[in-house]
This record gives sequence, C-alpha cells and structure tokens, in this order.
Amino acid sequence: MEKRWVVREYDRELVSQLSAEADIPLVMANILSNRGLVDAEAAATFLNPQLSDLHDPSTLPDIDKAAERVRLLPGRLLEFVRVAAFQLRYCIAPAGCLEALAILPKLPPCVERPTFLHDRP
Repeated sequence: MEKRWVVREYDRELVSQLSAEADIPLVMANILSNRGLVDAEAAATFLNPQLSDLHDPSTLPDIDKAAERVRLLPGRLLEFVRVAAFQLRYCIAPAGCLEALAILPKLPPCVERPTFLHDRP
C-alpha cells in the first residue's frame, strides 16, 4: 500500500512573515504556525525555553507515583547488579564460560554476593 503525504493548507503570508521576523527557515515557521505560534516572540520562547517558561510538574497526573518509582530505582538497580555479578561469577564461569567474565572485568566495590532467602539464618 502506497502512502501519500498530504500537506495541510497554510497561510503563506503569515508563514513568510514569521520566517522573516524570527529569522528561521520557512519549513520551521510553517511547523510553528501549525502549533499556533504566529509571532516572533512566541516562536523564540518555544525554541529557546527558560525554566520559568515550563509548566509546574506537580500538576501532572500521578506525579507522586512517578517520583516514588524514581526514588526507589537506585536500590533496585544495585540489587540487579549484585545478582547479575553473582550469577556471572558463580554460575556462568564454573560452567566453562570463563570468557563471560570479560563482561565485568572489574566489579565495582559495592558488588558482593547477594543474600538469597535460603542463605539467611
């Protein structure tokens, strides 16, 4: 099935004016005008945003859940590295795949044998 691009009709005069005022290519001016940015100041704010121009992230839905997941990530990542390093050293290498240890030539000092449930007293 052949796809065909359909170009939306646009105000050529408005796009040319925005291109000249904002000193940007016509294609970019056309894209910005499609977004409703029709003057040079709005285009400049969009193309060079400042921190004060951004929306308050606390208004995003479920931002508290996302923040909690990000907060927990380092601990989960460290546990993953510990288990992966243990498996490489004690499971894969003894099976005759010593070259697999080349993946982790030097383990970080925080990596040690993980504690599994059956290892606990």
